[in-house]
Amino acid sequence: MTMNKNSYNTSGLVVLLLGMAWQGLSDSPSESGRMLTVIRDALRAGRAEETLRIVENYERQYRNDSEALLRLAMLMSESSQHQAAAREFDRINELRPHSPDVLYNLGVALYHLQRLDEAAQALAESADLDARPSEVHFSLGLVASEGGDHENAIIEFRHALDRAPQRADFHYLLGQEYFRLNCWVGAAAAYQRATELDPGKALYLAGLGETRMATHDYESATKAFERAAQLDPDFIDINYLIGYGYQRQMKLDLARKYFEQQLTITPDHLESLANLGFLALEQDRLADAQNYLNKVLAKAPDHTAANFDLGRTWSRLGRDDRAIEAFSRVLLVSPDHTQAQYQLFLCYSRARQPARAQAALSEFKKLEELDKQSRRDQANLEKVRKIRYSGSQEGKD
Repeated sequence: MTMNKNSYNTSGLVVLLLGMAWQGLSDSPSESGRMLTVIRDALRAGRAEETLRIVENYERQYRNDSEALLRLAMLMSESSQHQAAAREFDRINELRPHSPDVLYNLGVALYHLQRLDEAAQALAESADLDARPSEVHFSLGLVASEGGDHENAIIEFRHALDRAPQRADFHYLLGQEYFRLNCWVGAAAAYQRATELDPGKALYLAGLGETRMATHDYESATKAFERAAQLDPDFIDINYLIGYGYQRQMKLDLARKYFEQQLTITPDHLESLANLGFLALEQDRLADAQNYLNKVLAKAPDHTAANFDLGRTWSRLGRDDRAIEAFSRVLLVSPDHTQAQYQLFLCYSRARQPARAQAALSEFKKLEELDKQSRRDQANLEKVRKIRYSGSQEGKD
C-alpha cells in the first residue's frame, strides 16, 4: 500500500515569539517606517531589484539600531524572505546577544533555509535561555525531524507538549515521529489525542488510520479513513485508502467500489489500478486482471505488485512461459521478493526445467531464512523502542 498523505504545512511558523516586539509600521520612527512601507509594497508587487536596493539602504542606515533592524527582520519573515530574515536576526543577535526571542526567530529562518545545524544551535541556545515557550522545542523538533533524527524530534515534541498539552498539531507531529520509528503504540496514542483535540482535521484521522493499518487493525483503520473522507472528500488518495482497508478485510466488492471511485477522481491512479487487478485475480476475472495490470505496467514497467500479479494471472491461464517473464521482472527490481522466487520455482517445475527449478528453490530458501531473521530483528528493535518510550499513553519516559 502506498500512503500519500497531505504533508503538514509549517510555513506559518516563522514568527511566533516576536509578535510582542512588532508594533506595526505606524509605531516605527517616521523615516524607517516610510522605508519599510516601500519595501513591503515592493515585495507585494514582486519588484525584486527595487526591494533589494531599498533593503541594502535600510541596512546601511540602521546597521547599529537593533529596534529598526528588528522591524525589517519581522517584515522579511512575514514575507517568507528567509535569507534576508536570517541575515537581519543574525545582526540583531550581534547587537543584543543572548536574547531568546531573537535566537528563536534566527533558528526558524535558518530552518527554512535548510541550514539545519545552525538552526539547531540557535534554537537550543534560545531554549536554554528561556525554557518556557513551547514553540522553541517545537521548532527544535522540526529541525531534528528534517535531519532524520527522529528520536530527538520525539524528545523535543514531548517537551513542547509539556508546555502546551492542548496543541493538536504538536500531538500530530509527535505521532509522525513515532510512526517513522515503527513505535505504533506511541503513534496511535498521539494521533488519537490530536483527533480528540481537533476532530475536524482529516489529516489527523488519516495519520491514525495509517497507524492502525500498520498494526493490521484494518477495521479501525478503515473507519478512521472514512471519517477523514467525511471531513474532506478531496483529501488526497482517500478513496484508495478506504478501498485498501476493505481489501485487507477481504470485503472485495466494497474495496472495488472505492478503488473505482478513486479512478473517477484520478484516472491514472496506479495503486488503485494495481489493486483492481489484484481483486479481479482473486475473483477469477482473469481478463479484467490483465487489463488493469497492463495499464499499470504501461505507465510503470517496474511496478513490483503489478508484475507479480500479472505473473500469477499467466500461471492461472497455463502460460508458464509468460509467467516466468513476469516473475523475472519482479526479481530484477526486487531481488529479495520471496514469493516471486517461489512462483518462479513452481513455473520451472511445471515447465519441466529441473535445473532452473532447483536453482529457484535454493534462492527461495535463502530468502525465506533472511525474511525470518529480518522479522526477528524488527521484533527485537520494536521491543527496545517500546521499553524506551514506555511509561505513559504517548510513550514518555
